[in-house]
Amino acid sequence: MSQIMSGPYRIPHIRMDVTLVMTNKTPSGTYRGPGRFEADFCRERLFDMAAADLGIDRVEFRRRNLIAEAEMPYSLATVQVLDVATACDSGDYGITLDRCLAEFKWAERRSFRAS
Repeated sequence: MSQIMSGPYRIPHIRMDVTLVMTNKTPSGTYRGPGRFEADFCRERLFDMAAADLGIDRVEFRRRNLIAEAEMPYSLATVQVLDVATACDSGDYGITLDRCLAEFKWAERRSFRAS
């Protein structure tokens, strides 16, 4: 989870202290990539909170912090204990964000937030 916590964003310094709890009981079922969904939710919620604190539109906050295609490959956080390094090796996250906003009709739905 800590290795992928930064996601597609330019976060040069990240430190996480992680506690692992294991059980043979699962609340809903198993899936591939454990930790990814939780990391994504946590990061995106933190981004919403930071944007609100700074008075910046949350989409603009994300756009400003996306890893640019020209920065690829972009190194992700290194998990110190394991000394495992990974990188985002390709992609244009700005185009992906724009497409998602268009397909979700974000501009139209944004006006419904107040109601």
